[in-house]
Amino acid sequence: MKPIVSNPKGYHIHSPSAFHLVTGVIFNQQPPPGMSLEKALEMKKKFPFGMVVIRLAAHFRPQRVVCIGSGCQDLDMALEPSGIALQVFQAGDEGFFLSNTNEFVIWNDAPGREMLIHNEINDCVWFLPCLGRKTMREFFTLLKKNGKVSQSFELKHDGFVIFNSKLQKEDYIISNRGFMIDL
Repeated sequence: MKPIVSNPKGYHIHSPSAFHLVTGVIFNQQPPPGMSLEKALEMKKKFPFGMVVIRLAAHFRPQRVVCIGSGCQDLDMALEPSGIALQVFQAGDEGFFLSNTNEFVIWNDAPGREMLIHNEINDCVWFLPCLGRKTMREFFTLLKKNGKVSQSFELKHDGFVIFNSKLQKEDYIISNRGFMIDL
């Protein structure tokens, strides 16, 4: 499917849920409830994708947020002011598992081609920062092609996929009037 290029006003997006996600969540310039503007600006400097993660997690309201890979401890500290509890794992950790239901997963490291996506996965969002890294780009491309992924959104440096059986398969590249956005 050909990706749809859009902008903050949501042009070319015909899905109401995707339109709201782009216009009301991704491009929302207000700090999340309970977070001061100063804290939001500080987080944006340390973790450019942190505000998008907070907005998406607040929108989807998952039962748990999981970060997998290196650098997750720093992200846990950065997300603390938002009130989002983060579970941190390395891919080979004992006790690591994905529930595959109502879960927000941040993949700081790509799991590789051997990763199997559970047949019963639903109501999950997987966020992939740093698509400039070859391994992350390859993982994102594999996910977009997977039949269990309902929607994929590619931002300037990051991407995320939604697993939801109620949504129609769509792929979006979100840009701002010809240049990629800086979230």
